[in-house]
Amino acid sequence: MTDIAKMNRQLHLLFLISLAMMTGCQPAFPEVGPAWISYKNPEYGYEFKYPTEARVEVTIEDVGQVKVHTAMDDPFQIVVRGEYLPGEVLYYLDTAAVGERTIGENTWSEYVLPDGYCDATVCSPPLYALQMEAGNILFTITFYSQKTTTELQEEILATFRVAPNP
Repeated sequence: MTDIAKMNRQLHLLFLISLAMMTGCQPAFPEVGPAWISYKNPEYGYEFKYPTEARVEVTIEDVGQVKVHTAMDDPFQIVVRGEYLPGEVLYYLDTAAVGERTIGENTWSEYVLPDGYCDATVCSPPLYALQMEAGNILFTITFYSQKTTTELQEEILATFRVAPNP
């Protein structure tokens, strides 16, 4: 995508956000490229859009785990759980949230582990995670070897929707 096309998309998104703020309305999904695909998980009631050049991998053993490959160097994993302890909402790998981030219509707790997660013998690469509880479901998104999200990852997360409880 050319720099001009990126700038046009950003200006269009700014226009939509400004319009939504002035009118109190929000579009169903933020504007994304015409070739974006929707991933829907009916079991846990969430969906998001991603570009055609990305790949979504669903773990066969557990539909609550989805890995999104946007490039070789920035995959992220979505883990969804309906059963969890109340304290798990406040921590990610024994680490307290450093704050909150709003991306699209969702507010996520933000976790930064610049030295990775260490157990008794080894430490992982740096980790960055976002976590949100919605409708008695815990959504955790982990970004490996990152300290924050990329622009494309944020565009994808801006389309993340959770269906309201029936």
